[in-house]
Amino acid sequence: MTKQNQALFTKLTPEQAAAIEGGATLRLDTLRLNRAGSDDIGGDDPIIRLNGNTVASFRDIIISNNPADNIFSIDQSFAVGDTFDIQILDDDDGFSAPDPIETRTYSGTGTFSSIFSNEFSSYTLSGEILP
Repeated sequence: MTKQNQALFTKLTPEQAAAIEGGATLRLDTLRLNRAGSDDIGGDDPIIRLNGNTVASFRDIIISNNPADNIFSIDQSFAVGDTFDIQILDDDDGFSAPDPIETRTYSGTGTFSSIFSNEFSSYTLSGEILP
């Protein structure tokens, strides 16, 4: 690459990429475990997927008596379109396909704190959608 072309190739932040593409930026802050029970052995193994792509996962988490221990940091940003899906699943440690907890579709901007749950487990995902 020549110095003349170097300015053309710049790494963009998710916020900058979203502004160029006309979409938004999704910032995922935390995942809180409200109820664990998807796994019979060990703790839950939640997977967070954004439009079908895994963006975060945690291993063997169990409910704690200390509420602070039930909050897990994600602290990541992603360029997204005007509408996108977030899905939380429980990984079965390779024994079978991950079990779906719930899928939600998002659009617009603002902060959110969404509960994803099924009959066994419940999580609260917190974040923000920025223009």
